Amino acid sequence: MKKVLQNESVSGWLNMIKTNSAKNMQNLAEKLLNPGNYHLSETAKKHLRWLYILYHDQKGNVSKASRKAGVSRQWLSGLKQKFEHNNKDPRCLEPLSRAPRNTEKRVAIPKKIEKLIIKIRDDSLNVWGKKKISEELRITYKIKVSPNTVNKYLHKYKRISPKISLKNIRKNVKLSNSHNIDATGGMEGKMKNIENLATESVKSIEIFNGLKPKNYKKVLLGEKFPHTKVCK
Repeated sequence: MKKVLQNESVSGWLNMIKTNSAKNMQNLAEKLLNPGNYHLSETAKKHLRWLYILYHDQKGNVSKASRKAGVSRQWLSGLKQKFEHNNKDPRCLEPLSRAPRNTEKRVAIPKKIEKLIIKIRDDSLNVWGKKKISEELRITYKIKVSPNTVNKYLHKYKRISPKISLKNIRKNVKLSNSHNIDATGGMEGKMKNIENLATESVKSIEIFNGLKPKNYKKVLLGEKFPHTKVCK
């Protein structure tokens, strides 16, 4: 037992030294390679730390620095070239954005189809979602619009709402038991409980993740957050 405790103490001590060493290296890297104190992302800070190993710890030896940093020699050499090509401005170490560079050539769907999307949504009493509407456009109207594009226009025309009408649920939605049935009997069980609770004095019922304590405060204060509100 004593030996186990000793091993745990040594392991904790080594981890503490490793953590402090990494922090010290990061502070030195920031001081020497980011004199302008630019705000950098965690990824850029990591790249800066690797360059510190290259320039100051391994005196410019790319092979040794790459082994110590745990990256390929070719990758670290490319990072070095990029850094020096940009006059050692640490902001160039930020990861490239994955967003499309040119969105001007994107073709927006015609207004006629926009209105058709909204009409289908309204005709379903705001029950059909993006996939169902996309399928309806394809089968009935021979128009191909992706579910994500449908969702974009549902948001644009404010047809997406966290509120659900209990009346609409009874009339238009056929619920089945969830594959993952919990103590409440899945979604069908939840809706049955809601119907039982829906008396004259109850104006609405809100369904949210009760495992997160902050959600109770948000509901009581009427704050917006991802959850479902069922109205009478």
